[in-house]
Amino acid sequence: MESEVVPMYEEQVTDLWQKYRNGVEYISRLGLPETVRTNVAFYEGDQWAPPTKATKNMPRPVVNMVKFVCRNKRARLTLTPVKLVYKCESNPALAERFSRFGQYMMREMRMSELDTKAVRDGLLKGSYCYHFYWEDSPLVGEGRLQCEILDPLHVFFANPNEQDEQKQDWILIASRMPLSRLRAMADATVDRSLLVPDSDCADLSEQTDSDLCTVLTRYFRVADQVYCERATKYCLVNRAAALSPEIYVPEGGDVVSYRRMAATLYPIVFGSYEERENSIYGLSEVEGIVPNQRIINHILGMEALAIQNSAWGKYIVTKDALKGQQISNEPGEVLVDYSTSGNGIRKLEHASLSALPISYVDSLTNLTRSITGSSEIMTGEQLSNLSGTAIAQLQSQANKPIEETRERFWRAKERQGMVLMQCCRLYYDRKIWHDDQGEQVFVSDEYDLPMTVSVEACMGTGATAAADINLLETLFAKGAIDAKTFVQAYPDEALCNKQGILDLLLTSADAPV
Repeated sequence: MESEVVPMYEEQVTDLWQKYRNGVEYISRLGLPETVRTNVAFYEGDQWAPPTKATKNMPRPVVNMVKFVCRNKRARLTLTPVKLVYKCESNPALAERFSRFGQYMMREMRMSELDTKAVRDGLLKGSYCYHFYWEDSPLVGEGRLQCEILDPLHVFFANPNEQDEQKQDWILIASRMPLSRLRAMADATVDRSLLVPDSDCADLSEQTDSDLCTVLTRYFRVADQVYCERATKYCLVNRAAALSPEIYVPEGGDVVSYRRMAATLYPIVFGSYEERENSIYGLSEVEGIVPNQRIINHILGMEALAIQNSAWGKYIVTKDALKGQQISNEPGEVLVDYSTSGNGIRKLEHASLSALPISYVDSLTNLTRSITGSSEIMTGEQLSNLSGTAIAQLQSQANKPIEETRERFWRAKERQGMVLMQCCRLYYDRKIWHDDQGEQVFVSDEYDLPMTVSVEACMGTGATAAADINLLETLFAKGAIDAKTFVQAYPDEALCNKQGILDLLLTSADAPV
């Protein structure tokens, strides 16, 4: 329950809270909160509304087409590896070194896992949002760059009709934060009595006794430099400060401060799964599947109810024909007909079930798979009547529609690379890191030189063990490689005793050299 306080509202707090309420109103007009709740519920298998009088006795089967399509699309979007390549015409070696450092940072932040989560958000919610931030360490002067995936429904923009987040006048993030953390990060001048729990922005996943508070974080620009401020409903937690950290150095008898560079990019990358007309918030994959999913489930539920009602036969019995006997439908059961006509017990005949509903479900399922690009060709299901070449050609053709979505995701990765470069130059001075060339030192001052950097998402090819095995078998069958080479090149994950087989080949007199 929200605590009772009598706050002294600052003009800035009122303005931030009004911006937040305007953003909530905008996404509500788009119908996003209800749509996202429905999409997530269907993905998780909660596909039946509360029972009505007509459906309370109906079975509720779930054939989860939504999850099937989403998992297939997510795998296809994230299968192709993405590499960020930085270029500099005046100093190619420096750009190449930063490219390797960028890949190291991506691994350190576990970016592949974040990419998978971002694509899932895009499929279900229509949009995804990366947020880069500096996390202080308990050790003085230490910390690390972090990245998180924000709920797109909790990110608001000055102009939601503008689809480029870097062209926004400001970006606002609403989050729920424990009071202990909020009080630790608040400015020293903040009245701690105004930091109280509230129910704004709360959802059903919170405990009833939680001490969470809604925090509004706003990024904005002044003279092309990014600033950040935070507020709750009742007070300003952190007054506006430049995103670029101040560096203090001794100069003569005094200590002076300077900024290594100005932060000009918002530490946010906001992307859409499918573009929505005149809106930065995108369209999800699930929105078009939910109506079909409802029909499939309802028809299967009615079919199950019909089978249930007709499987246990009904009897017509005349008065006194049973004389206390109970019909149990057990195999071999014998009943005595005590009626005078000898026809006092008879089974009620049911009309045979129509094949039309199941046929319609099959047709609707196949049509849904076809229009969503999740046909048997794309999901890798066995097609005995097609050759491998034919399947590869069909898959290549079927992949055409998703290439646009993949390209859009890669463009978001490019923008992510630009933000990563800025954050590394802002926060790291001399960071030790390692790659295949040994220990390296990232010196941010080196990258303050006048240089142009472009970021490219390289379209690599996702390799699979099956493809490697097929190639090795072909080469071995043609005599192009010997048994030793064949085993050495065999994928480790597909051979449990690889070293043992190699030892046998080396010691066997019959093994080819």
